[in-house]
Amino acid sequence: MAFGYQLLFLYELGCEIIAIVIAVTEVMNYLYLDDTDEFARYMLHEFYGVEENIDWLYQGSSHVFCDINPVILDDINGENNFDLSTGMQ
Repeated sequence: MAFGYQLLFLYELGCEIIAIVIAVTEVMNYLYLDDTDEFARYMLHEFYGVEENIDWLYQGSSHVFCDINPVILDDINGENNFDLSTGMQ
């Protein structure tokens, strides 16, 4: 009977240690990850800073990123286009 309680204690202790390690790792990743020059951060800043409505939103992989030019599409269709894709996928 006492052996079962010891196993339960060890299991709970192991789960707590794993949770602490994961939490510390996530905090360290947040603190030490240098993403100040990331293109995605700049792009999202531009996306949320758009004053007018976005009529067409393009998302996808690097193929969309390389092939869609929203400035040219703005001139062609007269609507507001925004490319939210990245070349990092």
